Amino acid sequence: MATGSYVTTMLPIPSLDNRVFDQARKFEERGYRNVLFKLNNVGDYKDIKYIWKGTNPASGIQLFVKEGSPKQPLLKD
Repeated sequence: MATGSYVTTMLPIPSLDNRVFDQARKFEERGYRNVLFKLNNVGDYKDIKYIWKGTNPASGIQLFVKEGSPKQPLLKD
């Protein structure tokens, strides 16, 4: 409470949990919740692993960066 007031009671802050979004369900079921795919093959974003690290605050599972694209097509259906 750095401001002297509880911001969460002043402003309506929506839930951004992936389970709220139907479109995210298929990716969650495939286990992509904690994966950041790096689709760039020319070396851009090489340091993203220093940002996308630690554990997922919602699940506590380790986050990781994966080179390339997923084995299954993301937009098959």
